[in-house]
Order: sequence, then C-alpha cells, then structure tokens
Amino acid sequence: MLFCMKGGGNYFLMFILCSILVNADVVINEIMYDPAGTDTDHEWIELYNNGSEVVNLTNWKFFEAGSDHGLTLGQGDMLILSGEYVVIVQNNETFLSDYTGYAGNVIDSSFSLSNTGEYIALKNSSLDIVDEVYYLNSWGGENNISLELLNPIFDNNISLSWNSSLVAGGTPGEQNSIFEDIDDTAPAVNLIYPENGSYLNFNNLNFSFSVIDNSEILNCSLYLNSTLNQTNETVLNSTLTYFNAFHLDEGIYEWNVTCMDFSSNINSSSRLLNIDMSLPSLSNLSEAINIDFIIINFTTNEGSNTTIYYGADLNLTENASESDFLFNHSMKIENLASGTFYYYNISFCDVANNCNLSKTYNFTTSTVTVLSGDGGSSSGGSGGGGGLFTNIPITDLSDTQITLYSWSTVYFILDNEQHNIRIKTIENDILTLTISSDPFDVVLEVNETKDIDVNQNGMNDLRITLVSIEGFKAVLHFEEIEEISEELNNDVEAENATEDSNLITGAAVYDVEADPLVGGIILVVIVAFGLVLYFVFKK
Repeated sequence: MLFCMKGGGNYFLMFILCSILVNADVVINEIMYDPAGTDTDHEWIELYNNGSEVVNLTNWKFFEAGSDHGLTLGQGDMLILSGEYVVIVQNNETFLSDYTGYAGNVIDSSFSLSNTGEYIALKNSSLDIVDEVYYLNSWGGENNISLELLNPIFDNNISLSWNSSLVAGGTPGEQNSIFEDIDDTAPAVNLIYPENGSYLNFNNLNFSFSVIDNSEILNCSLYLNSTLNQTNETVLNSTLTYFNAFHLDEGIYEWNVTCMDFSSNINSSSRLLNIDMSLPSLSNLSEAINIDFIIINFTTNEGSNTTIYYGADLNLTENASESDFLFNHSMKIENLASGTFYYYNISFCDVANNCNLSKTYNFTTSTVTVLSGDGGSSSGGSGGGGGLFTNIPITDLSDTQITLYSWSTVYFILDNEQHNIRIKTIENDILTLTISSDPFDVVLEVNETKDIDVNQNGMNDLRITLVSIEGFKAVLHFEEIEEISEELNNDVEAENATEDSNLITGAAVYDVEADPLVGGIILVVIVAFGLVLYFVFKK
C-alpha cells in the first residue's frame, strides 16, 4: 500500500509529493461517521497516544465543523496511556450497548459527524490544536464500516493514509484492521554491469542493476561522478533494470545507482569504470640482430600486450607474444635462419582492448657473429642498433668500447686466463657489474672510471669507464693497464733522481767494502803530520 507520512522524505511517483510523520502524541486514529441504522448516539471517534507519556484529557475540547463540543467522562477516567486508545462517543450508554464487553475509557461529547466528510479537531486545555483531520467519505468508510488510519504515525490529513476497516462496526479500542508496520529496511541495490574496474572501448552503455526490498521500490537514479544522469520512477522489485547512457566522454567514472522505496528508505551502490577508446601508439623501435635471432625493443604510450608476426615472406606465418601490459617492450625471436631476409609487424592492445598494428618492417640475419667494437651494425630495411649478443668477446683490451645489454656477457683473455663481465643491476645512473672467474662486483656511476684487479693478485690490470646508461643497456670503455711496469719505472726514475742530486752537490757515492789495515796506516800518517806541524809552529 502506498502512503505518505508526517515528518520528511520526498516522493516522485505521480501525485505523491511528500511524506510526513505526525508530531502529535495524541492522534485521531479511527472515525465511525456512518454507523448501522440511526447515526444519532452511535457515532464515535477513536484517539491513540503515540507518545511515551500518559496524557490527561481533562478540560480538553473536541471541535466539529468549528464548534466546541467539549469532553466529559463517560467510563473509566480521562487518562490515555502511552500506546493506548480512548473513544469519544455521542452517548456513553448507547456505545457500551453497541460494543458489549468494551472495558476501555469512554469520553462523552455532543458532536454529530457528516457522512460526506468535514473538519474535526482535538484541542488541549489551552485550546491549542493537538490533532486535526478534514476527512472525506472518498477516503474510506461506509455504512457500519469505519474509516481507519493505516498507522498512527502516518499523516492523517492525506487520503492514502486511510482506508475502510476490514471489520464490520470497526475496531474501537483495538489496533486497526488495516494496520501496516513501518518499513525501516533500506532496499538492497545490486549492480550487475559493467563490472567494477572495467575498461571499455565504447561509450554507449547499458548500466544494469536490480533492487530487492521488503515492500515496493519507488524510484532509482543513475549518478555519474556524483552528477545525476537519469531517474527511473517505475522500478520493479527484484527485476533486472537498465539505464541507457549515450555518448559518454573518455575517462574514469564512478557510477552509482541510488534507490528509494515507498517508505523513504534509501540505499545506493557504486562501481568504477574506465572508458578508453584511443588506440595505443608505438615509438623508439630498435633492433639487435645476430645469426639466428633478433631482439626488438620498443615502447608504447600506455600499458599494452604485444604480438610480433614475422616470416620470410609477407604472409607472416610465425608469431611471438607477450601477454603482460607493459610500456617498455623487449621481445626476442629465436631459431631464425642465418643470412635470411625477414618481414615483421607488431600488433599491440591496451587494457580496454584498443588494438593497433605497426607498419611492416624487415631485417636480414647475420652470417657471422659480430665479436667486438661498438656492437656492429644492424642489417635490414628497418635499421636499428647492434651489439646485442648472448656472449660478446673482446679481442683487443688496449682500447675497446662496447654496448652491453642486461642479458649479455662480455668475455676476454687477460694473462692467459678467461674472464667474464655481465650486468648485475641498473638503477638510475648507477651500474653494478659482476666480474668472474672469481666473482666480485664493481659499482660505477656514469662518467666514472675504476681500475680493477681482475686476477686478484694485488695489482690492477683493467680500467673500466661507464660512458652512459640507456634503459637496459650500458656503454662501457675498457683499457688494459700494466701497473707492475709503471711501479718499476717509478723506482728507476727515483734512483736516477737521487744520483743526479748528488752530482749537483759535488758529492761522490761509492759502493766499496772497507779494509782495516789501510785505515790504520792512514790514521798513523795523519797523526804524525799533525805532530810535525805542532813543533814547527811552536818554535
């Protein structure tokens, strides 16, 4: 049953504009305006106490058609307890005769009700209006059938809050026969399509959902990024329902469906959606070609999976795929024939399944492996860099520069021993190399040079300079050094410098072994010569 209530909540269905909950504690709950037989002395009005306190009706007034008809005690007392009923009658004795066994409070008054409808009101001792109703016979009720309120908290000035009693003679002093419980359970909104986090490459969408409620649904609305898109005012309970939205812009959306039932209970549910209709693009294509494989490197402007179609003719019957959605791609095609001309193109699709296809490129595999230098040059119509091999030998350590990729290894001979160098990590502008056969790590920054003791014999024998880093490759410069020879030369130069210094000062340096006899004779001659000189000069 559809109704309005006093208090708050908006309706959009047809003519129902508001729902208000009553504020009064004591309300007019049932009206017997057309009793069986003669109406005089048999009409009555039932009051109900919605509040939590006892209400004393002493000195209260009952107005009909603007006239005060007063209230006097007929049976019991003038009190109306919380959640209880009191009946206002035309004649106490007649009412108790019509409803034998009624034991509740009865209050007499002198009113006379119209069978077509009129204004009635209940006022307190200060003549303030406690409750008022302008009833009409079109709301319900007829001969010996009372007009009942669906629920005491509903607005009793709205026709949809009333209906005819299901009991002949009505239900004075009892819960109304058409009583409806208050629905305070919000509807459950179940979103069906699109799924949460969907990527779609079209912008005309059918948003689907269903709503489950213990009464009836009044209306549901679609919101896109918190903006109302449309409203459906005839949604059926537990029924698949669609919102059709057209020409949506590309972008990320939070779509929300909010539903309200007939009791003004509201609930909603939300999901995220990404509309992407743009094709991904490819750039920075480069190739590294060897005898039996090629490595193709490129970037895409958004995360994409890729498939490379290739073959010795334009049919491109072979393919290699990469399922991850990446920005930087490096794909290796193996088991190729040496010295053979190949075609290929690249298909790449983003998360929304927007797919693009590159132009057709070509290359020719090498007939021999390029050994050293800057990696050699690439063959084929599409060009590209070289130097990308599983093993790169260095044949001349005197002055060599190579491009080393993260999956490649440099090997070289030093003092009749083979050694390997490979990239361990590349992080920003810092490169870590691992050198073996006895492994150890070397950390280099761009433009930094380090002398390395490859043989681990205490003497540096290889100089490495990190020229640059680009993505997953590094340009390195190698130079063999002979530190032992340099040290010997330094020693010789130091000795020569000492001799030169002695010559300059006039000193002589001898490397002779001393004779004791010769020394003694020399000493005697010197002493004797000294004595002679003494006596000569004394005279």
